[in-house]
Amino acid sequence: ILIKTSKLPTIDIILWGGIWPLLIMLSVVYPVMYAFPGADHGHMHDPMSSVAMFSNSLEVSTLFLGACFTGGAITVSLTYATAFLSAMWRMLLEAGGTFLVWLFGLVVHYLVDSGSELGEAWSTWSYLELLGFLLVLLGQFIYGGFLQLPCGRTASRAGAGDPSDLEAAKVTTAEPSSQNSRREEGRLEEAAELERGARGGDQASS
Repeated sequence: ILIKTSKLPTIDIILWGGIWPLLIMLSVVYPVMYAFPGADHGHMHDPMSSVAMFSNSLEVSTLFLGACFTGGAITVSLTYATAFLSAMWRMLLEAGGTFLVWLFGLVVHYLVDSGSELGEAWSTWSYLELLGFLLVLLGQFIYGGFLQLPCGRTASRAGAGDPSDLEAAKVTTAEPSSQNSRREEGRLEEAAELERGARGGDQASS
């Protein structure tokens, strides 16, 4: 919505989308978790424990920086996909990423190391996961107008379910009508001036 309707720059949306959660975590979530009692040095969460782990473990620091980098890259890619395409394509990309992670786990388990913690075995519930993924894809294609159900109505165009596209259509259809009304007002003013001129000529001749 911010990209399509408010016309905000994509990079601004990415920056504010990261700054606001960070401020909320530092000013609200962390103080609340520190105030509540728990097993982390008497607190529910002690931020100094995290600082100690980062300073004493290169592996933890590397994993943290890698998670920040990959998460930022994914956010930037999805935001630009929304800006240049639509929100529907963003949802498809997110669903495709989930599927690739699941496929990676299956490949690791069956082709690399069956005892690896990164692997995932195919189970009875895997059929349900596959069905859920297919339903997500089906819903997105129907929402975008790429597929038509026999009992459903035909979308006017692909991506018609995107609210930003609807707003753009409203603006597009509103512009010609406003131009026509302005032309009509100009014609009425010209006719009124001609009529006043004609009356003035009649009075002068009489």
